[in-house]
Amino acid sequence: MKKKFNLIIFFTFMLPLIVMAENSLNRGASTFSLQQCIDIALKEHSSLKASAGAIKASESKVGQAKANYYPQINWSTSYQRISPASTLISSSSDTFNEYSTNVSMGITLIDFGKTATKVIIQNLTVKASQADFDDVSTQVVLNVKNAYYNLLQAKRNQEVAVDTMGLFKQHLDQ
Repeated sequence: MKKKFNLIIFFTFMLPLIVMAENSLNRGASTFSLQQCIDIALKEHSSLKASAGAIKASESKVGQAKANYYPQINWSTSYQRISPASTLISSSSDTFNEYSTNVSMGITLIDFGKTATKVIIQNLTVKASQADFDDVSTQVVLNVKNAYYNLLQAKRNQEVAVDTMGLFKQHLDQ
């Protein structure tokens, strides 16, 4: 179960990086340093973009919470078509149009700290979103470093395997 979870995490974070690496290789670059890989991942990773969007959304909710400090203007308009009730004695087909417009303005004088508390909560949400962004950023950098060093290890293992094969070939020839 733990291996499956690790594989899911690996592919979730590394698949976008693999696609980006293939795109970069197609543009002519052949070898990347660790820092270049990290820079590309921090610039292009979808999780970081989503986390940055969450920060912007949280910041906009702070403005929404502060809106209760300001006057509120409400506007409503309605239209109704009225026809008189028909009876057996008179059946009038006169209809009347009724238009109505209502404009009101109000301001909250005292809400017993409700608005201030909402603003504080939204500011804390912004801080939490920024902490989540930092966490995702750290996780992306860690995954890039792990993948980079695993690639270097795989290349070195390949070199060792080729050298070992050469040694076995020499033994066979002897």
